[in-house]
Amino acid sequence: VEDHFLDKSEAGMVPVSDLDVGPTRIVPANIIADLPQQKLASALGIGLGIALNLNHVCVFYLGRLFNMAIAVLLVVLAVRITPICKNAMMVVALFPMTLHLFGSYSYDAPTIGLSFLMTALVAKLFFGKKKEIGVRFFVQFLVVLFLLAPCKVVYACIGFVALFAPCSRFASRKQCIMFKMLVIIVVAIPILTVKFGFIHSLSVASGELDSRGDEVGVFWSLSDILSNPLRSFLVLWSTVEVNGALWLFNIPGNSLGWFQVNTSFPSFVPAVMLAAFCISCVRDKDDSIMPSASFRIVGAIAVGVASFGVVLSMWLGWTFVTETVIQGVQGRYFLPLMPLVAGVIRSRYLKYDKSLGLPLVFFMLSIDMVCFEYISAVANG
Repeated sequence: VEDHFLDKSEAGMVPVSDLDVGPTRIVPANIIADLPQQKLASALGIGLGIALNLNHVCVFYLGRLFNMAIAVLLVVLAVRITPICKNAMMVVALFPMTLHLFGSYSYDAPTIGLSFLMTALVAKLFFGKKKEIGVRFFVQFLVVLFLLAPCKVVYACIGFVALFAPCSRFASRKQCIMFKMLVIIVVAIPILTVKFGFIHSLSVASGELDSRGDEVGVFWSLSDILSNPLRSFLVLWSTVEVNGALWLFNIPGNSLGWFQVNTSFPSFVPAVMLAAFCISCVRDKDDSIMPSASFRIVGAIAVGVASFGVVLSMWLGWTFVTETVIQGVQGRYFLPLMPLVAGVIRSRYLKYDKSLGLPLVFFMLSIDMVCFEYISAVANG
């Protein structure tokens, strides 16, 4: 791929366009940071562009289109599979932040898609037709969980909700126990093989200086957090107090790109989108199942643990010990958890007799077009 853009004097090939981008520095892939399931679609798009001898601009955008295609495919499958919260999945998928990530090279795009699909399979295990819960379902569930777990370990909490599925949902008690053991093993394998070194490096003090862009210092370690619980609690409290509203508004996308202030939407825009998400959680004619109390409790715990894991990862990997507010946490990190949140906050007292799906989709598309026009107007002065 890199050779496609090398200067012809180095690559020995005819450039694919009249624009010469010059020599390219080749950076070896990092299997921990660039997992195949997160980058394969983009790589296929780039490879196809090169095979078709397209110019570098077309190749660049073809990689992004393939990344978007796999994310959209996963979301569509999730919406088709899940017996609950279809509307919430569609609304979250149409958040400006979600679309922004889907249309980029970000590994968040397939990660969000896999998280949606994992949530759908968990919901199917709890509320789907019992005759569909068999070997084929178990294979699908375990494969998706195996792909999701190493992407970001905290999102494996979604799959762990399945550990609390009642045995009555299985053909036998033996099948129930076997499946739940396999869930634990499938999560443990990628963590112990792919992510263990990274997780271990975050948990212990390295004794060396860490870098964050142009800044140098010492990051927090797990021992630092545990050795002074009062200070750690105050840091966590201050972080939520200072940045909590920012995280919430950036889930739908208060500001895209590199969070440029001049392209931030007016504050009422993300508020309206969050309101649309809350409406999407309401039961309607096509999505009337009310999750059980046990599912909602376990789901709430999973969301809480995953959210804390998101904050903890940036606390240990992006925050200096001299800082009193955790750095680096972004609202987009909570997008994969939103479908599960929808199931948790659904109320038995709220139900709409007609379908909410299409009206919500058209509403979100309208908001997206307004946001696009707003950014275009700002960019064009």
